[in-house]
Amino acid sequence: MIVRRSIYIKFLALVIAAVSACAVGASAFAQAGGTFEFMGVEVRHHVQDYIAATDVNIRSKPQIKSKKIGKLKKHRKIHVVGKALDDWVAVREDGQDIGFVYAPVLIAVLDGVLKQPLDGVLAKAGRPECQYTITYQGKSEAEGQVFEIADYEVRWRCRYKNNTGEFVTPMFMTEGPYKKSKKPTYQITVDIVESDGDLDEVVSTTVFYDRNKGTISFDEVSEKRFNGKPDTLEMVADSLPSALRAGVAMSYQAWPDPLWEALLEY
Repeated sequence: MIVRRSIYIKFLALVIAAVSACAVGASAFAQAGGTFEFMGVEVRHHVQDYIAATDVNIRSKPQIKSKKIGKLKKHRKIHVVGKALDDWVAVREDGQDIGFVYAPVLIAVLDGVLKQPLDGVLAKAGRPECQYTITYQGKSEAEGQVFEIADYEVRWRCRYKNNTGEFVTPMFMTEGPYKKSKKPTYQITVDIVESDGDLDEVVSTTVFYDRNKGTISFDEVSEKRFNGKPDTLEMVADSLPSALRAGVAMSYQAWPDPLWEALLEY
């Protein structure tokens, strides 16, 4: 369970998980069929960062009885470029091939850093017309986890019923996967923390980013009286920026009139 700045967020603990293939781009060593040679072994392309959940050996071949050529300490972050068989990944650091590591003791992570703000416009019949800006704020600790949380700020500028208003919502994304999933699936949550008007508690809108599928799926709005649904429960998201944009768009679509009126102080 993750607690964010004294705000309870519904998020179950991450456990050690093997992660399915997630090829991203090509390599200079690419061969036909999306494979390349790594330390004498043919591997499939699989580009992903991981954190070691425990101390683990680095081996010369993707076999438990192969020669030990190094060791990863618990919580060490590594970069994987390929996958051999079902349970072994190929590790490369600073352009150098390091060796093979047993995947089930690794946690798939992503980097939530945004190099520049994301701007966008949202409009829907019967809803406000909003401009938004997503700005990266830094990283914070995920209590009890080996991964971090990427923090953002969403600044809204909305016109609604002939009035114009502005407000800010914190937003975060877990850099480690949700629950016991073997897929890299990450939680994105937009929090409304306004203390004025009818909003006595934090209202959290949560979606999940499935990096393998390249989709965002809607989960819920936490406060029942403001609980709506977006126009579509799943959107395409093939990158971090598009995942964050989709999270904002789903929040916008899911928020009902009473929530908008409270946000814009009607």
